[in-house]
Amino acid sequence: MVKITILLENNSLPEQYKSRHGLSILIEHEHEIILLDVGPDNKFLLNAAIKNIDLGKVNYLFLSHNHNDHTGGLNTFLKMNKNAPVYLMDEIDNKYYVKQFFFYIPIGLKINKKYRSRVIQIKNDFLISSNIYFLKNTVSKYTKPTFNNTLYKKEKSGKINDTFTHEGILVLEDNNELLLFDSCSHNTIG
Repeated sequence: MVKITILLENNSLPEQYKSRHGLSILIEHEHEIILLDVGPDNKFLLNAAIKNIDLGKVNYLFLSHNHNDHTGGLNTFLKMNKNAPVYLMDEIDNKYYVKQFFFYIPIGLKINKKYRSRVIQIKNDFLISSNIYFLKNTVSKYTKPTFNNTLYKKEKSGKINDTFTHEGILVLEDNNELLLFDSCSHNTIG
């Protein structure tokens, strides 16, 4: 049995919950407590407190991709949860931007130096346990969201359109079924 609790998203009902552009999902799966993304700030933690959820018990944190609307609350989480490993399908130091008019505004991960060692940087599909997988979203044949055109990655040659090769998909196996969690679908899914 899988229990899914949305801790943060763009809308909130009822009114006592905070909302922000971003995402944070708590997943209870067998004996594991998994957090997928931490939103742009600490509001996921405030919503968890309203629901009497102890995020100190989270076993794993997965960051779906390296944009601050999914990673901004990371330092807050790592300060209160001392044990959960953090999985990221990217390198911590990669730089990402959104272009507004002529300006490139940084939107990448910001992490306190003392927590860097807690982040496990993954390059390819990764088996976490016998029934938890973190997969690279390599889909490229479908039409991408138009907003992707404003998102950039810094390379040695300069800023280029983001290819979203740093986007990860969390997959859980439960009772011979697969549950797929794709937070933003910048690359879409097939």
